[in-house]
Amino acid sequence: MPDKKSFLLPASLLAGAIIGAGMFSLPYIVARVGLIWGLVYLGVFTIITTTLHLLYADVVVRTTGKHNFIGYLRQYLGEAPAGIGILISVVELPIVLVIYLLLSKSFTQLLWSNGDSLYVEGVVILFWLLGSLAIFWNVREMAKVQFLVTTAMVIIAAAVFVFGIVTGGNEWPQTWLSGWDWILPIGPLLFALTGRIAVVEMVHYFPSDRPVKLIRQAVIWGTVIPALVYTAFII
Repeated sequence: MPDKKSFLLPASLLAGAIIGAGMFSLPYIVARVGLIWGLVYLGVFTIITTTLHLLYADVVVRTTGKHNFIGYLRQYLGEAPAGIGILISVVELPIVLVIYLLLSKSFTQLLWSNGDSLYVEGVVILFWLLGSLAIFWNVREMAKVQFLVTTAMVIIAAAVFVFGIVTGGNEWPQTWLSGWDWILPIGPLLFALTGRIAVVEMVHYFPSDRPVKLIRQAVIWGTVIPALVYTAFII
């Protein structure tokens, strides 16, 4: 039976891939739709994304060899869906990476408001270079780093939660939907909770006999933990 370490690291690999830029849009979304509806949406989409991750993990477990998302599309659905998958990836991934670079610039300006533009741009380039080193890591090295990153994000969200409760007012955002607000959370929540890119690596983190029950537990916790972090950060 694998120990707790072999369960926590792959779960944090998925959680670390999920927790990211999407988190910072959620307080605004909840301020628009209300706290109650915002948490309802978060709960529903957590169930949806957890189910999708479990289904994808099941495909990975049942397929011989190691493939990427496009490979699974090609094997099970054919060339046309694989082509669509390639197009989505080519469009999606550069946009996500640019979002992270923009966020690194914003946070640098917040921390060093008096820093000149050359210094800020240098920090962004350094961030990009350090982030690019991840392509040289194997899955176990990545899991250890993601565990530390996920732990740090949990601590930050908890600190924001405590600080907000202690210093915040007694007013909560309105709790009814108006106009087209009911569709507003769909895109941000799907973006904030999706961890498809890490599912394959998470499954292959486990030994070759692949204990399915443990994999499913890692998938569930790897998706639920970010939702809990988001809840604290929103509140």
